[in-house]
Amino acid sequence: MDTITLERIYTDEGAFGWLVVGNTIIHTVERPWHDNQRFISCIPEGEYLCKPGRYNKGGYDAIDIVMPEDSPRTLIKFHLANHPEELAGCIAPNMTLQFTNGKGRGINSKHAFNHLMALYGGKEFKLRIVQRV
Repeated sequence: MDTITLERIYTDEGAFGWLVVGNTIIHTVERPWHDNQRFISCIPEGEYLCKPGRYNKGGYDAIDIVMPEDSPRTLIKFHLANHPEELAGCIAPNMTLQFTNGKGRGINSKHAFNHLMALYGGKEFKLRIVQRV
């Protein structure tokens, strides 16, 4: 089973990161860290099983991030979004990141998401999330 590492940096506006998928760097956008609170926080650093899923709100296939049984969080996914506030605790892949006046956002989520889905949308893999030092 493949393992993909997501390296994050944290700001007051969000958690921003990158992972290498195939030969492409995919950037990520998430909510800021708020003690793992539902709907307003990124998920904790650690290792997670990812598997094929569906983003019902958007009506398309996505990738489910399986949370531990004792976690207060559910329905965490990789799905389309460009801004942290468009997320409720999920991870949005993007091709690039842009920071303006201290506020970060992703650019071209659809292209990055399609690339991620082409390589990993139909199989299980492990996601390891770490803080970039």
